[in-house]
Amino acid sequence: MERDDTRDYRVEGEQVNVWMETHYLYFTDWGGWRWMADTQDRLSRRLLDLSPFVGLDSGWGDPGHRLDDGELDERISEHTREMMVKYMDVCDEFERAKRSVVRI
Repeated sequence: MERDDTRDYRVEGEQVNVWMETHYLYFTDWGGWRWMADTQDRLSRRLLDLSPFVGLDSGWGDPGHRLDDGELDERISEHTREMMVKYMDVCDEFERAKRSVVRI
């Protein structure tokens, strides 16, 4: 993944790096999740609220995805962690359905 720009940001007192991809997608890996948004301000808001779903209904971009090697941070509310797990289950189911489509 190409990274054009990087900045430091603090989440719950912990310093994390924030990257921007060439097509203006901001992301950071923190708390067992790849947090994403279409602007740095919106990514910052999601991180401050400890919810990748903030602004999802307003077109802020994909909330991100769980990291392969990470457990979701306990500072994220239990309700939000449950939503994150359900979101990944839906994404996984969608990917399985795409692979099972027979192409003519």
